[in-house]
Amino acid sequence: MANLLFTVLVEYAGGTYISQVHATGPAEALTAGVSVQSDKDLVAWKLVRDELTLMFAQECPVALDGLQSIWCTTVSLDKGLLLANIVQTVSEL
Repeated sequence: MANLLFTVLVEYAGGTYISQVHATGPAEALTAGVSVQSDKDLVAWKLVRDELTLMFAQECPVALDGLQSIWCTTVSLDKGLLLANIVQTVSEL
């Protein structure tokens, strides 16, 4: 399967964090998004990158009804709910 460009939007602890990654699908994009998340954000969230990657690896993003190429998932963490939206993105017009 080809590597596709995805935009990963994470809402957590009162902030919105956006990254773009190449992956083969939305679940892989979710875990890849953790690898590019800044150390500063992870420290502020009191999360360890490996632990967050493992949590996301256990999630199965759900396609949003009525929309194309957009998935969503949530994870319950100590500081609250983490919401992640994954959008398959066109890299060039």
